Amino acid sequence: TEEGESIVLNAIAAGYRHFDTASYYENEKVLGQALKKSSIPRNEFFICSKVWNDAQRKGREAVRGSVEKSLAAFDFGDDGGCYIDLLLVHWPVPGYHVETYKELELMCKEGTIRSIGLSNYKEKDFNELV
Repeated sequence: TEEGESIVLNAIAAGYRHFDTASYYENEKVLGQALKKSSIPRNEFFICSKVWNDAQRKGREAVRGSVEKSLAAFDFGDDGGCYIDLLLVHWPVPGYHVETYKELELMCKEGTIRSIGLSNYKEKDFNELV
């Protein structure tokens, strides 16, 4: 929305460079538009997004699709800025989060994601990954 874009541009003008998003929040497209309008190079921002539970339950292909959908919404372009700095597994969906993490590791190796993080994990969930 125009209002959302204005809010992000004001945040950028105030010095913000880290933005937390998620497809679930429906704020990725607005953020991407505002970043482009700011004329500040993409690499000066730190963008965090998340893979949501529904994608995890549908399997690795859906996890990849979710990340690709986020990148398309951001529309950072093809000038080397088409990546997410930090992609979080937002919730450890039982029976699915390990495969989700493995898919994100592949995307990290491909350069689509720079770093992977975990959110809302308990020690038991974390131990399933290691």
